[in-house]
This record gives sequence, structure tokens and C-alpha cells, in this order.
Amino acid sequence: MRTRTVLVAGLLSVAAAGAVAAYAAPAAEEERGQSPAQPELLQEVHALRLALERFTVAGARAQLLLGRLQMQEDRVTVLSRQAQEIRERLLAMQRDREVNVTEIKALSATLNDQPAEERTRLSGRIDSMRRQIKRFDQQLRDLESQDATLSGNLAAEQGRWQQFNDRLEELERTLAGEARR
Repeated sequence: MRTRTVLVAGLLSVAAAGAVAAYAAPAAEEERGQSPAQPELLQEVHALRLALERFTVAGARAQLLLGRLQMQEDRVTVLSRQAQEIRERLLAMQRDREVNVTEIKALSATLNDQPAEERTRLSGRIDSMRRQIKRFDQQLRDLESQDATLSGNLAAEQGRWQQFNDRLEELERTLAGEARR
């Protein structure tokens, strides 16, 4: 029983001390010139400062991503232009090759109807054109290889551009979500 009394007395004294502290805290704040609302205001100012810091960091990230996106866009533009130039050269070379092939066929068809001296001259011209076709064929293979390489590089750079763009959109969604709060 005595322990129970001591326990109850102890609990009462703790409760009384808590009540005195709760009653004395606003009074002490008022004596220091603080109103009871000032801690709430300080919390709000602290929260605003944190939000401002987050937006500042997010703004810096956005600027970096925009810079990277622009550089990536420039790379894609350069590679696209190079690929277009290669394709134009390929088409021109294919046309030139076809012209030579057509001309060889036409000359070969009339070769037997020509006098011996003209036949010799035309045969030399046909041989020259066949060598030119072989050079065209090698150059076409080289250009096709370059085109394939550029196409692969272009696809890779476009993929990187898309990644940067996706990161910017994610950042935009994050900032929009935080702005609504």
C-alpha cells in the first residue's frame, strides 16, 4: 500500500510539474517578447527557406540539363547533316554508275558494226568505263559503310537526347508537384 501511495504521489508530482511547465512556457515567451504564434511563424519561415533551397537546386539542375540537351541536339543536327550528305553522294554516284552501265551497253551493241579502228577506240573507252564502274562500286561500298556507321551514331545520339528530354520532363513534373503544395 505504501508503495502505491508513493507511486501515486510521484505521478501527481510529475503531472503537476508538467502542468506548471506548460503554463509557464507561454508566460516566459511573452516575457521575452515572443507571442505564442512566433514558433509557428519560425517553422513556416524555415519551411519556406527549405522550399526555396529545393527550387534553387532544381533550377540549377534544369539549367544543366537544358545545356546538355542543347549540346546533344547540336550533335544530332551535325550527324543528321553528315548522313544526308553521304546519302546524296550515294545517290549521285549510283546515277553516275548507271549512266556508265547504260553507255557501255549502248557502245557494246554498236561495237560490231564499227570499222576496226573505231572498234579499237570504243573498246578502250568501254574498258575505261568498266574500270570507272569498279571504282564506283568500291566508293559505293565505302559510302554505304559510312552511312551505316553514321546511322548508328545518329540513333545513339537521338537516344541520349531522348534521355535528357525525359529527365527534363521528370524535373518539370517534380517542380509542378512541389509548386502545388
